[in-house]
Amino acid sequence: MVRIKNIKKTPDGISGDAYVEDCPTPVRIFNDSAGKTHADPLPEGYDWCDKHLRHAIGFLREARKTDDPPTEKTIMWY
Repeated sequence: MVRIKNIKKTPDGISGDAYVEDCPTPVRIFNDSAGKTHADPLPEGYDWCDKHLRHAIGFLREARKTDDPPTEKTIMWY
């Protein structure tokens, strides 16, 4: 599971704070207007959450294409 909070869309792109599993430290993600993604590294001990981060990045890429993306999103899979 990954929670994305503080989702904000600007003319330069879309950004959000991804919280992977139970980690209290967010990973800042930014997808620019050219479609390139920039992300902070995962916190120490959470390297295994790389897949979680990819889900968040994929969501932001799609949300960038919408006019009014949500400000928060929870993504779950099994």
